[in-house]
Amino acid sequence: MARTVTELLTITADFFQKKGIESPRLDAELLLGEVLGLSRIQLYTHFDQPLQEAELDEFRELVRRRGKREPVAYILGRKEFFGRDFIVTHDTLVPQPDTEILVETAVTELKKYPPENPLKVVDLCTGTGAIAVTVALEMKGKAMVTATDISSEALAVAKQNVEALAADAVTFRQGDLFGALKPGEKYIAILSNPPYIRKDEMASLLPEVQAEPELALCGGVDGLDFYRRLIAEAPDYLEPGGFMAVEIGAEQGEQVAGLARAAGAYLPESINIIRDLAGHPRVVIMKKKS
Repeated sequence: MARTVTELLTITADFFQKKGIESPRLDAELLLGEVLGLSRIQLYTHFDQPLQEAELDEFRELVRRRGKREPVAYILGRKEFFGRDFIVTHDTLVPQPDTEILVETAVTELKKYPPENPLKVVDLCTGTGAIAVTVALEMKGKAMVTATDISSEALAVAKQNVEALAADAVTFRQGDLFGALKPGEKYIAILSNPPYIRKDEMASLLPEVQAEPELALCGGVDGLDFYRRLIAEAPDYLEPGGFMAVEIGAEQGEQVAGLARAAGAYLPESINIIRDLAGHPRVVIMKKKS
């Protein structure tokens, strides 16, 4: 007897739970919806629909991959971020909801500046381009965004996302942080979600996270290597009164803010820690002295 949608969701969610997967039911719904071309809501309006043999074979393969803790985003080849679908591959980090806070912080701050000319923004370590594309689209033509990454493979994915989402205000440079920029270039905003996992934490990450590129995860022995470089070098590329906003790990707020205060190039009152909905530090913002 052919299995129905309801039966398969129940069986698969139970299987995923036994594998230690954090969101077993959701993942089962996403994978089955992919096979059937249905949204999660539509699955429940087709609850008694039996699967054809070819559909069942395809679903089994996706379940097998997820059971080995391959991230759902890599299996589907996409991940939603800020209400838009972004292409994702094994060459990029999977965009996370926490990073939306960095985007919201940046857009709120950018809207405070006079809009006579497009505002120049740079997104360092762009990965899928989620930050750069979203800022450009949310600013509705009032910002020109340069997206950089050391990985040519990641930049290729970001370019696909720019084309798919018609983010014409985004351009690309390849290089290591500010090495991708030209001396003397100035920006009103520098944004980055840099690698920030401590080296000794890498082995204890969830298998799904370990599947992501190590180059985009590991921030050195204490996780702060990239923040030291960003905070030290950013003033050379910021307009007077411009700002830098960076995503941080949940326990790095005071450390990164302390680095900014010690640098002496930023207004002390402008160095702020932005918390996520759970109350954890998630973004540090700082403004260059005029």
